[in-house]
Amino acid sequence: VGTALKFTATVAEQSSGTPGYSDSIDYVAPTLTGLSGAAVSSPSPTTGGSQIVIAGDNYGPVGDSATIAASYGPSGDRTKYTGASCTVISHTQINCNTAPGVGSGLQWRVSVAGQTTSSFSGEDTAYQAPTISGLSGAAANAAGTSTQGGIQLILAGTNFGPAGQLLVAAQYGPSGDTSKYTAGSCTVAVGHTSITCDTAEGAGKDLQWSVTVGGQASVVFTSQTTRYGDPVVQSRTDPAGGIPTAGGSSVGVNTVTLGGSNFGPSCTSCATATYGGASGTEYGPVTCDVILSHSS
Repeated sequence: VGTALKFTATVAEQSSGTPGYSDSIDYVAPTLTGLSGAAVSSPSPTTGGSQIVIAGDNYGPVGDSATIAASYGPSGDRTKYTGASCTVISHTQINCNTAPGVGSGLQWRVSVAGQTTSSFSGEDTAYQAPTISGLSGAAANAAGTSTQGGIQLILAGTNFGPAGQLLVAAQYGPSGDTSKYTAGSCTVAVGHTSITCDTAEGAGKDLQWSVTVGGQASVVFTSQTTRYGDPVVQSRTDPAGGIPTAGGSSVGVNTVTLGGSNFGPSCTSCATATYGGASGTEYGPVTCDVILSHSS
């Protein structure tokens, strides 16, 4: 295998020494004509280790592992991953194992002693899509967390990819809009099995989570949900001119500003309020705006 090869001659234990001529020979470059094996028949776990059988020609001597390499990756980065434990089985077959990774639509190429095939566009390979099996951490508190966000959630599962890899995102929301919020600062904390994220600012309860790893989305996890904290009313401010302390106007046009916490991001006609006696529910509901995020 290889290129730019020159000859030396040895006669009666006498060598011609370093070739002094310019001519050289090349072996024919390798070709890749097909992929098979476990990594093709089904997606590989993100831990890697699935065998791939690479068919082609001009792969060199049987058993060689020093001069061959196989690389693969998504569009735009076809050398992102390097196959593991690659061995020449014959001049027409190489066996490798997948490396730890993420993604789908991964195309392969082979290098033999510096000569590289083009990326093979026939069969491709993929890693398994992520799955979620549990939620924990501060954001899983049953009482809910601040609507300002920034609270850590730990997602347990499988096929999250290597620790520290950045092709990971998490979405959550109520049933019917489970991608309403996008979590922040997501990272694979424990390779393949644990992701940490921070909640976004938001509001609501019964929020269901999913993750996307290497462009592949998990099924929405419904066995556990998260919630933001219930709103808390701590003060009332009357408008200029006020509302008489003996009672409000009977025509229903007075505006009152409520102060508190966990009101969610600022928005228009997105909240309601009731009012009345001890229960605070005799009148209403009336439509309200959140004019100052989370507090008014």
